[in-house]
Amino acid sequence: MIQVKCQPGGSTMTTWSVSVAWQLLIDCCLSTLLGRLAGVGAQLGLDDLMKELRVRRWTLYRWGQDDDPALLVGQFHWTDVIDAVILRPDGLGCSYRCPAGVPDSFRPDAVAFQWAGDGLWALRRVLALESPGHPQAPTRLLAPLPECAIPMNLPKPFVMRPLSRVSLSAGRPARV
Repeated sequence: MIQVKCQPGGSTMTTWSVSVAWQLLIDCCLSTLLGRLAGVGAQLGLDDLMKELRVRRWTLYRWGQDDDPALLVGQFHWTDVIDAVILRPDGLGCSYRCPAGVPDSFRPDAVAFQWAGDGLWALRRVLALESPGHPQAPTRLLAPLPECAIPMNLPKPFVMRPLSRVSLSAGRPARV
């Protein structure tokens, strides 16, 4: 087990398994290669990744104004797990996968995957996760990082639900 956590200023300290660290390297290489092959470029920005969340039919929760959100959370509910990403206005973010049965998916008490650091990387990591049931999908439960929880005293968020059309492959872009 490797202890790694990306924080501003270069200090490190989150929990990843060795296979996840290798998967991150492979994901980066594959996304670079696929981006070049598709002619889109190797680096997807925030707008591109947010569009991908909408294409994959994630539910988005926004606290604050449309042009200046105080907090943005995206969640995708699979049958047994919930994938989530938290984006904060300071550019930091956190992504995690928690069991669907947790009492509060905005403040999970256990996670099977977690990553905290740069918001763009939080989005990239959660979108690169294998589907539940895949042999490489994370399953071992861990205690969540503090970054995996949103503050308790927030007002009710503005909820942006996906369109009602049912996707044939949950969490993946619908084929038309």
